Formats: sequence, structure tokens, C-alpha cells
Amino acid sequence: MIPEEVFQKAAEGDQTAIMLLDAAVTARTISQPETAKAMKAITEAVIGGKGDTNKLFGIGSNICETYKNLEARDMYEKLFMLAAYPVNPIAYVSIIGVGAAAVRINKGEVGTFEVDKEWYLKTARICLVRAIRPTETRVKLGRGMSEAECKKKWGMSVGDMEQNLVFVIEALRNLDGPEIKGGLVSIIQNGFGNTVKCAAGQSIGPIRIREELSMAKTDREFLLASAYPDPTGPQSMYVECIFSAVETAYSPMAGGVEMAIAIKQLSSFGARGEVLRELFDADSLTLITRNVENALLHALMHPDAKIREGAASGLQSIGSDRVEDILDRIVARVGQSSETGALASEALATIRGGKVEVLDDTFRPPRKASMPPPPPTLRPKSAPTSNINQA
Repeated sequence: MIPEEVFQKAAEGDQTAIMLLDAAVTARTISQPETAKAMKAITEAVIGGKGDTNKLFGIGSNICETYKNLEARDMYEKLFMLAAYPVNPIAYVSIIGVGAAAVRINKGEVGTFEVDKEWYLKTARICLVRAIRPTETRVKLGRGMSEAECKKKWGMSVGDMEQNLVFVIEALRNLDGPEIKGGLVSIIQNGFGNTVKCAAGQSIGPIRIREELSMAKTDREFLLASAYPDPTGPQSMYVECIFSAVETAYSPMAGGVEMAIAIKQLSSFGARGEVLRELFDADSLTLITRNVENALLHALMHPDAKIREGAASGLQSIGSDRVEDILDRIVARVGQSSETGALASEALATIRGGKVEVLDDTFRPPRKASMPPPPPTLRPKSAPTSNINQA
């Protein structure tokens, strides 16, 4: 039986521990539960750069061969290959395999207990994100070469590498984590082709929706538990109502009538400013406003034109600087020719027009008080005529 400490030290790159694992695998004295621990340790050593990758890859390959559970072996092997060699001509096999395994884990379709599911998802996220930067570097270098030179150096063309990156992006859609969104944003900003950029943009959407919905649930719980715990109070009842509408706006399962009602509730939020300021303190109102804005911005992309129009109307009535900034970016991204872009542009114009009117009223110079008309100009008296009779 291998002590737990050996696995921990091997993951940290301790060469003695790594050799002990290798010896146990070679002698086939390692048990199946220990095989999984050894595989995890070697994978973590590779990710952390704790030793020679080629040597670690050989040890990891030997460990994989000892697996009796074929499902576990396939999952761990593909993850290990992705960790060791994220950019190579057959990397797509590992990328697609890891992405598919993540989907199956999330759906509860991986029945074997020989896979540490939580560890697998965390490590899959790390490995997929790690594949972005070296791929980016090689793509930029490859653009200065001919296709033949690129294939001779790396065994793949720039197009092949970008296609692998699309597979990475599609796999990341099934995982959660703050570094994923950052990795996708860097792809959009760093000069890849349009196919790659579009894939990254499409992947950010579902991730953002999950984050916003999770934030809405957290904010709702906080407001009801901490700020307004009385379930019979008007604040608590309003929080329940408005956050229920927020969650409906994000739900792909909501029916047309249900969605229309939710958007109508959210759209009326901005018009109730005075009432809400009396009910809620500033911090609570800020939390609620942010969630309503997010839900309406999401609804602005809804396939139903009436839902989009209702969302645009609600955003106009809120008219915050944050909404203005996001609408500006939407118009820049999708253009005014699309239906969403046209609505966003119209809402943006209304918000800015309202601010101009406020500024005009605020800074218009005061009218001068009416003054009495000036006195008539006095004409100089004419010199008296001489009297010819005076002598």
C-alpha cells in the first residue's frame, strides 16, 4: 500500500515520490484506487511544470495502462494528454474528449466511482484555459511563415491550430470559473480569425447568463434573510416579486405569456423610482437595480420582438450610466442594422436625450426680471426766438 504522502509529494514534483509511483506501476503492485491517485498526482505535476514533461508523460502513460475501468482510463488519459501537450496535431482528440467528459459529469452520466468528478472538472478547466496562450503564440508566429514551414515546425497549419482553439472554446462552455471568461475575452482581443472570435463571443453568453442568474439568487437570499426578513412586509413581498421576474427572464423554459408578464414587471421598475426609494435603502436599491438591468439586457436578445421592445422600454426608463455604457457596446458590436442593434440604439438615444434635457434645465441661465421701460429721452430745449418787437 502506497502512503498518502507519496501522492502528495509526487503532485508537488518530488522526484523520489514520482519514481516510487513509477516503480509500483511497473511492478504492477499498485491497486486500482491507488492508480487513480497516481494519475491525478502526475497530472498535477505536469500542470505545475514540476519536472521533465516527456518523462512525466511516459510515467503517466504507464499508469493509464494499469486501469481496468475503461471509462475512467479514457477520461483520465485524455485529460493527462491535454495537460502535457496542449498544442499538437492530435490535440483535438484530447480537447473534444475532455469536453465530452465534462458534459457527462454535469449530467450525472458518469457512474463510475473511480473518477474524482469534482477534481476532474476543476482540472479540465485549468487544462483547457492553459491551451489558449501557447496556441495564440504559435498562431502569431505561424502567420509569418508559409503553410509548409508551419507544418514542418509544428505538424499543423495556422488554420489547424485555430480549429483546435474553437474546440477548446466549445469545451469551456460546459464549465464554470472566473478564469474561463477571462480566457475567452483574451481570445476576442488578441487577433485570432473571425471564426475563433465568433466562437468565443458565443461562449461568453451562456457563461455570463449563469453568472448573472447565480448572482440574482444570491442577492435575493441576502435581501430576504438580512435586510428585509419580515415576509409580510412590503419590501420582502416586492423582492420576491421582482426577483421572480428576473429569474423568469433568464429561463429558456418560460412560456410566452409568462415571459411577457415578467418583462412588463421589470420594465415598470424605472418608473417607480420615488416609491422604491421610500421602501428601500440605497444599497438594497442598488442590488435590485443591477439585477433588473441585467435581466432586461438579456431580454433585449429575445427572439420575440414584443419582448425585445418591452426590454428596451424598461432600459430607457432606468437610464443609468451603466445601462448607457452597455447599450453603447451592444450597438458597436452588432451594428444598428440588426433588430437588437436598432432597439439598443433607440434606447441609447432616448437616455442621452433625456440627460441633455436635464442639463438644459439645470444650466439654462435665469431669465432677467422684467424692468420698467426706460424713461423717454429728453430732447434739449430749443433756444428762444428773438422778439422783433423788443428793441
